[in-house]
Amino acid sequence: MIDESFEFKFSLSKDTLIAVNKTGKPEDEILGYYNSCHRSTGALNLEAYDGSIKWSGIGAKTLSYIKKYYVDIFGYRYEVKKEKRLEIKKKQKKGQNELANIEHQ
Repeated sequence: MIDESFEFKFSLSKDTLIAVNKTGKPEDEILGYYNSCHRSTGALNLEAYDGSIKWSGIGAKTLSYIKKYYVDIFGYRYEVKKEKRLEIKKKQKKGQNELANIEHQ
């Protein structure tokens, strides 16, 4: 269960470059592009930059670390230490706002 003791670090979206490691040893690091997450287990699926290798079922709970990288237009990568969390706003149905205004008058 996620509660107030957890701190937001960054978000992941498809084709985000990340590094994952189960043991913490540098030689065990997997660097790949995030593809998806299994909806019931939370396992990550990654893919090599050219699609030649796919890693699936990487258990996020047992990882030593997950690092996110920003890649600039020259191909240099920079680790993302922390991102600002963006709010998700619910999309209102057409006419819902007008009804709310009428009820508050």
